[in-house]
Amino acid sequence: MAEKVRRVRAGVIGAGIGKFHIQGFQSHPDAECVALCDLN
Repeated sequence: MAEKVRRVRAGVIGAGIGKFHIQGFQSHPDAECVALCDLN
């Protein structure tokens, strides 16, 4: 039986270098950025 693929849900703290992490999540078909937090 095939296993169900579970999405990876992630949050990013910091929009500086964090934008590169978000780009990485967007390029992965089973990943989703669900939250973003920044001081500004």
